[in-house]
Amino acid sequence: MKRTFTYKTEWSDCSEHSPQTTGQLPDKVELPDGEMADLRPDDRFSEPSRAGYCQVHQNVRVRYAFWGDNGTQRMGRAGGSLDVIAPKGSTFLFQTRCPLCGEARGHVSEASLLSTGCAPANWHEDCAWTHRLAQDI
Repeated sequence: MKRTFTYKTEWSDCSEHSPQTTGQLPDKVELPDGEMADLRPDDRFSEPSRAGYCQVHQNVRVRYAFWGDNGTQRMGRAGGSLDVIAPKGSTFLFQTRCPLCGEARGHVSEASLLSTGCAPANWHEDCAWTHRLAQDI
């Protein structure tokens, strides 16, 4: 049996809460049989169905939607959503990054997300040392 999973994210660069990000879109899904499917947009997204879904795996379809600053009411705000049709019991994986250099540092499951809905920071040892040194100055 398949189910629709929905994830949302919103970020703000020019508002009174700048900068902030809530939510994070998953990068991968692990199906109940242990098989992995990549959810990041690539050339598979060239022919969506009438409903806007793209087939990324035999058992997985995705639909991305993004919105942005309209110049007045939501100055500097943008966001996106991801709808995934996947087998019930699928596990979604979210990319972790080093906050200083931005390099990808692995994945965590939905249970490991912070209260903001984002993956926790995953520092390189050298970047953490540099960051602590800069704060001491």
